[in-house]
Order: sequence, then C-alpha cells, then structure tokens
Amino acid sequence: MQNLTSSSKFSRGGFGRRLSAVRNSLGLNAPTFADRLGFPRRTYLTWEREESDPPARLLLLLARDYDIDLIWLLEGPQDVVQYGSARWDWDRYIALKRSLKDLAIRLGLNPSEDQIIDVMREISTGPRHQDEDALRHVERLWKAALGAPTNG
Repeated sequence: MQNLTSSSKFSRGGFGRRLSAVRNSLGLNAPTFADRLGFPRRTYLTWEREESDPPARLLLLLARDYDIDLIWLLEGPQDVVQYGSARWDWDRYIALKRSLKDLAIRLGLNPSEDQIIDVMREISTGPRHQDEDALRHVERLWKAALGAPTNG
C-alpha cells in the first residue's frame, strides 16, 4: 500500500507557470488578478513564483469562477490553459444547441445534427463565460460563408 504522507506533499513543479497562463488567458496583470480573486498581491505573486503553496480557497475559486481544470493546474503537463468544461454540463449543452439552431434558422441554414455538434464541441473547449463571444464568432463565419454582411 502506498504511503500517502510521503507522496501527498504538493509539488509546485510548473504550478506558477500554469497559474500565470490562466491569468494571461484572461488578459490580466498579476495585481488585478490577485484583487479579483480577493488575495493580497504579494501573496498571489508568491504562488506564481512558486515560493509558497496556494490555499484550497484559490483552487476552489479558479475551478468555480473560471472553469479551470484543477488536475491540469496542479500537475500539468503543458502551460496551455485547460478548462474543466470537459466535464459534461447538460445545461450548457442544451443552451448551445438551442442557440446554434436558432442562429442557423435566422440565417436560413439547415445544418445537420453532426454539424451542430461539431460546432458545439469547438465552443465547449473554451470557458463557459466565453460562450456568447464564440456564438458571435460562429455567426460571423456562417454569414461570411453565405456572402452576407458580417457587421463586425
């Protein structure tokens, strides 16, 4: 049986880089992100510099409010932000499907179920709080494919 006390110590290897990647993906500097999270700026910087362990409250905020995949954040391996959206979210699924079908109808398109699902899959790889931006992007792409004005 594995000795949990020897292997349960938090390993910071790359955590700071990944935390910084999360912050950068949101377009924020360290002081602003620290303020948004509700932590002192100096304390936050110790986590990015891997000088101290982050509290569980930080992890909870990142998962709940920013949909960050905590396994990725803690263990990596890459510095490309991974979102927890990979977990199945039925409310999000239904909302995206409804929005895409409504958009297709408005544009006079009749995409297959597989085409709708392909677009939903692409949108759902990002954080939920960016769904509206992603839907606007899909609308611009579909309008461009139809030769219609995109207005922005």
